[in-house]
Amino acid sequence: MRRPLFAVCLTVICILLICKVLDVLPPPVTPGAFPEGREEITVTGTVLREENGYDLLQVPGGVLRIAQEDLREEGATSAVSQAAASAASQTPLRIGEGVCVRGVFSPFSAASNPGEFDAAAYYGAKGIAGRILDPQVISRDGRSAPLRESLRRLRERLKTRLYTVYPEKEAGILSDLLLGDKGALDPEVKALYQRNGIAHILSISGLHISLLGLGLFAVLCRLGVPHRASALLCALLILFYAQLTGMSVSAARSAGCFALSMGAVLAGRTADPLTSLGLMAAVLAIRDPEILTDCGFLLSFGSALGALVFLPRVERFFGIASRREPAGTEALLPLPLRLARSAGRALAKGILASGSIILFTLPVQLYFFYEVPRYAVFLNLAVLPLMSLLLFGSLLPMLVPGLGILGTGSVLILRFFEAVCTLGDRLPWRLWNPGRPAPWQILVYYGILGMFCLLTSRGAENRAARWGRGRHASWRRICRIREMPLRAGIFAGFLTLLLFSVSGVFRFHGAGVTFLSVGQGDGIVLRTGRGLGASGEVYLLDGGSTSRDHVGQYVLKAYLKSRGISRIDRILLSHPDADHVNGALELLENREIWGFDIGSLYVTDAFLESDSEFVPRILEAASGRFGEPVPVEGMRAGMCWQSGQVRMLCLHPDADFRAEDPNSASQCFLLQHLPSGDTVLFTGDVQEEGEERMTEALSRAMEDLGLSRIRILKAAHHGSRYSTPEAFLRLTDPELAILSCGRDNRYGHPHAELLMRLREAGCPYLRTDKTGAVSCFWRGRRLRIRMYTQM
Repeated sequence: MRRPLFAVCLTVICILLICKVLDVLPPPVTPGAFPEGREEITVTGTVLREENGYDLLQVPGGVLRIAQEDLREEGATSAVSQAAASAASQTPLRIGEGVCVRGVFSPFSAASNPGEFDAAAYYGAKGIAGRILDPQVISRDGRSAPLRESLRRLRERLKTRLYTVYPEKEAGILSDLLLGDKGALDPEVKALYQRNGIAHILSISGLHISLLGLGLFAVLCRLGVPHRASALLCALLILFYAQLTGMSVSAARSAGCFALSMGAVLAGRTADPLTSLGLMAAVLAIRDPEILTDCGFLLSFGSALGALVFLPRVERFFGIASRREPAGTEALLPLPLRLARSAGRALAKGILASGSIILFTLPVQLYFFYEVPRYAVFLNLAVLPLMSLLLFGSLLPMLVPGLGILGTGSVLILRFFEAVCTLGDRLPWRLWNPGRPAPWQILVYYGILGMFCLLTSRGAENRAARWGRGRHASWRRICRIREMPLRAGIFAGFLTLLLFSVSGVFRFHGAGVTFLSVGQGDGIVLRTGRGLGASGEVYLLDGGSTSRDHVGQYVLKAYLKSRGISRIDRILLSHPDADHVNGALELLENREIWGFDIGSLYVTDAFLESDSEFVPRILEAASGRFGEPVPVEGMRAGMCWQSGQVRMLCLHPDADFRAEDPNSASQCFLLQHLPSGDTVLFTGDVQEEGEERMTEALSRAMEDLGLSRIRILKAAHHGSRYSTPEAFLRLTDPELAILSCGRDNRYGHPHAELLMRLREAGCPYLRTDKTGAVSCFWRGRRLRIRMYTQM
């Protein structure tokens, strides 16, 4: 065995992963140690560390997060009054200090929709149980951990220095780039880098460590310092730097591998990068097994594996790594030709390196982010060559007073990065959004990748030669191919097979309705499914909330992206209340940035005549200010259309219907699944006179279609007291009612009287505040219903 230590580390990681899957490891947060909801508590613990503007307090049972800007001494009524207090009371908490804090415990929210970020699971895996709101310090012992507290203060001084030298936006980027402080990074810049696939340059990773560590090692050796002394000094400085920046996963991996390589220099041995990588992964996993499913861990070690395992085989396949010109041949060529050949090789190696790492980590990126930028390989070619200039050009002004003039180059480089990303945002088809791959797709993907690595290993051609002319003769011929176009064609076929394995073609494409859990509001996504001669469409029926902020970004966008949906054919807005439209407005305003194509917007005449503040904003967003114009169409009772496997009929309102209450003029639709005949009734917030008119139209429609009952009813107005009366329930006789409402909302929805009416009518119901998103979909003629908690 060539790498026995790597095999041992891999075995340890696999054992820990199996134990985590089987849930036999102790949880990071002790069950029952903290309240399930918001509740005032008093805790005593030790300040563990500072993280992006928050103090982490280690208490019995877990870790609590406290915002530094909200922290105040007991008796101070606000942060302003604390600022006027004594100097002693203004001293921030020290790392290692024991404190007693009183405040309101707030647990992190769990995901309630497919694709939504699960804050409770993310922070729970880190051992962080929740937050303390309005924290008041009751007592503190004044102790500290000298080394960690000194590093924290040094980091703050260096950060202050950056803000002194650079403009605010550039200082925030460099604070993250050099010091690992993500709290100062402009969210728009972060999103811009992420959309274009260069956000990895902001993490303290192998790129930073190799440039800084190896650069320093080369300088010390040039200055005549002995190799072993240089190696020891560089290892200590890089470990110190990683601790200074917060020792993130990528920083720990890079610094640890660099220290092991310097240790090999001290021992007079040669370090094996793959063994070092396996050892660091095993160390981090033993320390915290929860890290094995962390996105940062998977991307960091996956990128390194891609560079160490996959990239050499791709280069060998194309003959780049082994190609050598005959002695003296290069010198006979003209200088421009020599430069062109060298530039061509460098470009080819850069494309293969960037592409190999992206390919190796593609399933991880899709699983966590659902999409990848198509032009990331080429954007990285423009960005990465400038990283050494950016790093060293930023470090010197930060460390040495009087060299601020050197920061001009760093500012120009950062603005060039922003210009490149802005250009990337304008390119067509810039995002590939296949959605979240299933676990079996990820296994198939890495199976194909592993087969490629096996067949392109150093001994593959020799093995093919030994196999002879029998059934392996075809692979033998492939191994002996030297024509670059033919090899490129073979690799293109392999690449197509890889991308096909994680594409959305294998996912469910039938008709279905998902009632999203948006809090106090409505958000419904309808897929019409593939029908005879039709590929199916996607509709958004309302989308808003008054209890959740940015519901468009964190719920609607997340769900659509996770399902691989990048086109919304119709947005149907029932009425202009915030709890039905503010998320849809976000989608309209950000459709170009988020990569959505919207076909048309359907509203009623009453919607357009409303005095709601959202009407002009929605019309402005659809007019083309934020991208291609979205046609605004009128919707009125009697309109009917068919798409895929479903038929839609608008029941309400009529063109001449007007009411003082905008809820009464809500759009109402009857959906019929044609293969099964099942029906779904969407009622918006209709009530009173509007509900009566809708009921009359529904009665006529049921008679025309020969319907005896409604299969699924979306209960009107979030389950308010006077909506969905007994007469309406007798007419529809629904098999299931869906109630979309927020948890512990101030309106008391759903009302007890409505729930009693549903029970008396023999109609079971599901509440999105209890079950999360509810998905109703058809496989053939059979209707299936799933709650998010069961997905």
